[in-house]
Amino acid sequence: MTQAPAPSDMSHAARPVTQAPAPSDISHAACPVTPAPSDISHVTPAPSDISHAAAAAQSPVPADISYEPVPTDMSAGPRLRPALAADLPALLAIKRRLHLEAAAPARGGFLLGASPEQYARLIAGGRTHVLTRDGVVVGFSAALADAELRASELWQRRAQIDLGPQRALLAELERLPLAYLDQLAVLPEPGLGIFGVLLAYHALASLFAEGCALVVTTVVAEPVRNLASRPLLAAVGALQVGRIAERYEGVGAITSDVFVVPRGALDPESQDDPRRSAHLRRLAAASHDLVHRP
Repeated sequence: MTQAPAPSDMSHAARPVTQAPAPSDISHAACPVTPAPSDISHVTPAPSDISHAAAAAQSPVPADISYEPVPTDMSAGPRLRPALAADLPALLAIKRRLHLEAAAPARGGFLLGASPEQYARLIAGGRTHVLTRDGVVVGFSAALADAELRASELWQRRAQIDLGPQRALLAELERLPLAYLDQLAVLPEPGLGIFGVLLAYHALASLFAEGCALVVTTVVAEPVRNLASRPLLAAVGALQVGRIAERYEGVGAITSDVFVVPRGALDPESQDDPRRSAHLRRLAAASHDLVHRP
């Protein structure tokens, strides 16, 4: 989410949109009403409870951003608001700027797929938010609620997710109220790092507030590894559970890592580490100020 979380790889992708905007990348989303399955906590060797999955990604994820200082004075600087139809050109401009550079994967994030029509549908869905600085859009998040996710082409391919020895996990996840964090992007400009974390936090918190139990998202791993969104996912407690092979027009075959974020990952009272509890409270306060800033 710094240069383009891509989900940014949550990255994401162009797909036919009929009933709901097809997720451009499984990179994102889901919500809780029923308790998360107990065995989900064993999909990786780390946490004993998925609620505490901040550092459980199977692939290396920079963890220091999880405790990057959160601004205490939010009276000036970027602000966060719901996206408007008039923001479509700005989202498309960010997508063009965050294009895939196969020769320089270490530079960070990129966005794949999603046509102007798909972005317009995402905005109309009401779960797209933009980060602005001095009135200019410098980042955005886009998500699908449970019904939209289940009506998408991506949902039809869910059986293709490689969950390794945890195949039974899919059936348990299907019974939960889910959401999908489709895209997460922040321009690679000075001073925006922590605001990418706040953008991700707000996107997830909004989905959980709607009653979602688990948010699903995907991040491109091959042939080019999207590096920008991984630290952001670590900061909000994402847990890698599998991989999925995809194909994007103009890009070809790719493989994405599949992450989930359980509702408890954002709950300060559910954390074993007091530092993480305190950090989540600061993120909640800063996100609130970012949204309600005049």
